[in-house]
Amino acid sequence: MTRFIEAYYPRPANVPEGWTVWNAARPIYGQIEWQGEFRHGSFYTATDPADPDTPRFEQRNRELDALPVEYVTREQVTSWARQFCQENDIDFEDVEFDDMLTSYALHHP
Repeated sequence: MTRFIEAYYPRPANVPEGWTVWNAARPIYGQIEWQGEFRHGSFYTATDPADPDTPRFEQRNRELDALPVEYVTREQVTSWARQFCQENDIDFEDVEFDDMLTSYALHHP
């Protein structure tokens, strides 16, 4: 199973679609680097799939315990949670959004 981090805020505008965003507790490798909201750490990079350095950067990032970031919206989490509740006979109206986030992180594909 591939581990990743969910981010419930918008993807950075300067990171093109298709690039992988990484997060770690220490500086990591990528074509774009920044510091941001603490998730798995506050260091972020984005790697360009077309750049020949990317495989080396991503391997090194994994060695440094960096995790890829999956950006999701409140609507995506809510939609997933509604379906999860229906499939598991849970009253959706009784579920707090923070609990939806936790369940999403643990159970979504």
